[in-house]
Amino acid sequence: MAVKRKRTSIVCDVDKSHFDDELIQMSGSVTISDIPDQILVQIFFGLTTISIVFCKSVCKKWRNLISESHFAKLHFAQAKPQFLIRTLDSIRISRTLYLVEPDIHGGYGFESYFDLCRLSLDVEDGYYISPHMKLNAKLKIPVRNAEIVLQNQDDPVMKKKNRCLNLKPKDHKYKIVNSCNGLLCLSEPSRNDPVAVCNPVTGEFMNLPPSNCDDENLNDAVDCGLGFSPESNQYKVIRVFHRNTYVRRPEHHCNAFSNYTNTYAVVHTLGTDSWRSVDNAPHSKFKLGFPTYLNGALYGLYVDHGRPNYLISFDFDNEKFELLNVPQECEDTWITDITMGVISGDLCLCDRSDLSLDVWILKSFSSDTKAWSKLFTMDWDWPYILYQPVHGFNSGALLIFLSNNGQLMYKKPLLIDPSLVGFHPTLCYSDPTYIDFCGLKTRYEIIVHTPSFISLRDTFAGNNNVEILNVNTRCGSLKLRGETKDLILKGDSYPDAVDSDTFEIEEVYWTNYWWKKKVRN
Repeated sequence: MAVKRKRTSIVCDVDKSHFDDELIQMSGSVTISDIPDQILVQIFFGLTTISIVFCKSVCKKWRNLISESHFAKLHFAQAKPQFLIRTLDSIRISRTLYLVEPDIHGGYGFESYFDLCRLSLDVEDGYYISPHMKLNAKLKIPVRNAEIVLQNQDDPVMKKKNRCLNLKPKDHKYKIVNSCNGLLCLSEPSRNDPVAVCNPVTGEFMNLPPSNCDDENLNDAVDCGLGFSPESNQYKVIRVFHRNTYVRRPEHHCNAFSNYTNTYAVVHTLGTDSWRSVDNAPHSKFKLGFPTYLNGALYGLYVDHGRPNYLISFDFDNEKFELLNVPQECEDTWITDITMGVISGDLCLCDRSDLSLDVWILKSFSSDTKAWSKLFTMDWDWPYILYQPVHGFNSGALLIFLSNNGQLMYKKPLLIDPSLVGFHPTLCYSDPTYIDFCGLKTRYEIIVHTPSFISLRDTFAGNNNVEILNVNTRCGSLKLRGETKDLILKGDSYPDAVDSDTFEIEEVYWTNYWWKKKVRN
C-alpha cells in the first residue's frame, strides 16, 4: 500500500513526529543540522540558561545561532530575574556563581520543590524525608590581578604536582556591587572602587579606566553602581567619593543638611575612556546600602547620623540624584535591621524592627505617583536574622534570603483570588518554609540577576578599541581551592538557631559589609 503524505509544514511534522522508516529512507538521513533556525530558536527559548550554554558546544551551527545578536536580544526580552549564590569565604577566591532559575517550567518548577518541602516536613516522625536540590549551573567572574595569577600558574612545581592555586582573597578577589540587564559591576573589595563590568553567562568582562580624581590620603569607601539609560541606550557606572576639598552645596541639593560638602561624583559611559563630573552627590557617614538598579535608576539606602532613613536614587538619563522617602514606620529603623531589593518589578524593603518583619513594596500608580504598600507582617522566628528580598513568583509567593545564617525563606499565599495577579497587599501568607545551603561551610551572598547572552561589545557602539576579555580563556582553566565542591539546597522546617555570640559576630560582619565607610590603611 502506497504511503500518502500530506503537504504540511515542517513545524507540524516536527511536533507530530510522524517519521516512519519508509519516510526517512525517502527523505534521506536527517540530522540536527536540518532543523530550521526558527524551530531551534523556539526550542532554545524553552531551555534553562545553563542548558543553552551547553547547547553552544553541540555544534558550530548552534553556537553561531546562540551567539547572534538577534537571538540574544530576543532571549533577553523574555528573560525573567533569577538569582546567583556566591560564597563569601575569607580564605578562598569566590569566583564561582551558582545560578538558580526559579521560573523554569512556567514558574512551577522551583515552587514545586518548595511545596514538596512543605509536604515532607509535615509528615509524622519516623517518615521524615528532606528533599534536596543540587545546583549544577555554575558561572564564573574573573580573577583580579590575572597577570600575577598566570605567573604563579607557570611555576614548574605547581605544574608537576597539579595542585590547586592558593590565592589570597585580598589580592585577587572581586566584590559584586550590583546587577543590571545581565551585567555585573565588580569592585575591588577594600574601597569598593568599581574596576570591571562582567557578563557571567558569556564569560566576557572589561576593565574600567581609572578615575584619577581622589586625594591620596583619603581612605573612605566608594559608593558605586552600574545602570542603563533607556533614552541614550547606554550603560553607565556612577562613582561617589570624598576629597579633602570642601565646596558649597548647590541651592537645590538632594540632601542639603549643611552648606558645604566634600562629596563628589563622576560617571563613566561604557565604551569611553574617561569619567565626567556629576553635581549634587549625596553625603553620608555610611555607604549607600544595597545598591539596586530598576527602570533606569540606581537606588541605595541612605543613612546619616542623626537623620532619618531615605532612599537616594540616581537617574541615568538626566544624571541627577533624588531623595525619596521610605515608609514612615521605617524612618527610624537602624541600619542593621533593613534591606532592599526588587520583587516582581517593584522596589522592596524588608524591615525587621519592632519585633516583627515588615515587607514593603513601592507601587507606581503613574509616572509621577508612587506609594509604599505593606505586603505582609510576620513575627520573628529568631531575632538575630537579616532578611533580604530575593524573588517573587507569579503565584504571589515570596523568596527571602536570611543572610546571617545562610538560609532561604519561602512564603506562600494561603488563598489566591484568580482576579489578583502577582502581589497584592491583601494576600494572607502561610507559615514559611526554610531551605538550607549544604556542601560548603561559609557565608553566602545572593545577587538578583537576569541572565543575558548579549555580547558585552554589543552594549556600546562606535568604539572597537575597548579590550573585551573572557573568563574562559583568561585564567579559566586554573583550579582554585573549593571551586569543585557542589552546593545543595535542602528543605528545613525551622530557621537555624543563632545564639547571642554568633549574632554579634554576624552583625559586625554584615554591618561592615553593607555600611562601613572607613577603610583601614
